[in-house]
Amino acid sequence: SDLEGSEKALSEAYSALWAKVPADNRKGLADSQREWLRYRKAHCRWEAGAGFPMGNTITSSAFVACVADLNRERAAYLKQDMTRW
Repeated sequence: SDLEGSEKALSEAYSALWAKVPADNRKGLADSQREWLRYRKAHCRWEAGAGFPMGNTITSSAFVACVADLNRERAAYLKQDMTRW
């Protein structure tokens, strides 16, 4: 599925960046990723829930589409960020 593909791309990009970042900078990367995941959840809940009650099929598919989109954006950002290290 689109979501699974985006999750895989995100995981691979994060792992690749983790391997390049010096050990003393990894906490910052982990903190950044953890906060980004919180943002993704809140943002997609808001986007999917605007005007619809949560649990609705429309909102569920909108939530999944939002997560997949943001995953792809984050994966691209993490890949680009590797050039810094």
